Amino acid sequence: MTVHKYLKIGIVGLFVILILVIGIIMLRRLSHDKQVFGEDLYMYIPQETPALIQINKAKDADFFGHLFPELDKVLVAIKSKITYPLLIVKDESPYIVTRVTFEQEKLIKTVLDKDLFGAFPPKKRVYKGVNIFFYPSVNNDFFVCMFYNGIFAGGFNYNFLEKIIDTDSTNSILNHKDINDLIKEMNTNYSANMIFRSDSGFQAFNAAVENQRLQLSGYINSDSIDSIWECSNKHNDSVSVDCSIFPDPLLSYSINYKESSLSKDFVCFFDPPLYGFCIDTVKRAPIYVLKYNTDRFDIFEKLNRLELSYIQRKLSTKDIVLNRQHIYTTSVNLAKEVFGKDIPVVLTFNKGYLIFTTNRDVLIDYLKVIDNSQKNYAEDNELKNEIGDEDFTVQSFYHINDLSQVGNDVHLGYLSLFKYSFKTASITNTRIADRQKVDIILNN
Repeated sequence: MTVHKYLKIGIVGLFVILILVIGIIMLRRLSHDKQVFGEDLYMYIPQETPALIQINKAKDADFFGHLFPELDKVLVAIKSKITYPLLIVKDESPYIVTRVTFEQEKLIKTVLDKDLFGAFPPKKRVYKGVNIFFYPSVNNDFFVCMFYNGIFAGGFNYNFLEKIIDTDSTNSILNHKDINDLIKEMNTNYSANMIFRSDSGFQAFNAAVENQRLQLSGYINSDSIDSIWECSNKHNDSVSVDCSIFPDPLLSYSINYKESSLSKDFVCFFDPPLYGFCIDTVKRAPIYVLKYNTDRFDIFEKLNRLELSYIQRKLSTKDIVLNRQHIYTTSVNLAKEVFGKDIPVVLTFNKGYLIFTTNRDVLIDYLKVIDNSQKNYAEDNELKNEIGDEDFTVQSFYHINDLSQVGNDVHLGYLSLFKYSFKTASITNTRIADRQKVDIILNN
């Protein structure tokens, strides 16, 4: 009986010890993971960092990862094993900085050790008590990374990891009033958020990806306004913008100063720029607006003659919306020949402009906006109402036809980050009181 009694006590004791050990392990993991979600990643980013891209969702990691070919392989391998948002920080070279839970840390170590850099074991160096791992790569360089305070940081240059360890609340990127003001404008519902720093100040953008086109919309700090505004005024592509045709609400817009996108036979009837508006998140059919410089009936007659030659009938005049507005639907042949579209185009003439799109509902929605109110877009803007008429100015100032030529321009050098993925950029500046809003469309 005594033996059985002690045996039972021993078994119970083992269970108690086992439960305590498991509890301690779970507590450590919970404490680690609590620290992960309580950390502000920006507290680890050095104040002098020139560029930072925050990717908010895993589905967008591939798109933005392609902007940094040296990190692309690592990003693809770990994108499903990290906690978002993910930061790609550009210092001397790009780096990954992201939160990781206890389990994610183990998964990433396995990926690095076995899948990505399995040929040789990593070398380890300790800096201020933090283990930094060096993984030999096939290009005779090293992928350097660390797990530190619930974050994972890695890249192909050792120096930035030391900077992260040395960064605290006194010297992080957040220790700058202008940055904090700009961060307030960033919205994590977008595909990504971006911060760029130059000699003239900071710029912060919300970034949206649509059909392999990147749209940046954001603000620059007040210290940069005068110099950038002066730069825009000197540019050869500087043009005035007719704000009365801007729809509200407006998701995005682009302005092409050089080309109308119409066939050569029609381009002479219109004056640039060509406006492109996106107002519908579901249909996503852009609306194009061109100002004609001749009698609209001459343009209509020329379109009719072409349509007769294609399908043996003229454009129908029976489609009338909003009581008096005629809209016309072309054949596929006419759409392709004149407008460069592979599906029928819906068009109309309104107050000196030819307006066309490939979606009838989108065109009607746009017509309702400008029919209900022909007020200036700037006059309708909520920010304009808050600050007064005299402080709001819109000026579209240039179109870059080749991003590879941007170089180290003091104002636009950050666009060189995108030169391998995009060819052109349309840039629009809006001055609002002591701030300047910047909208950029990157395309091919």
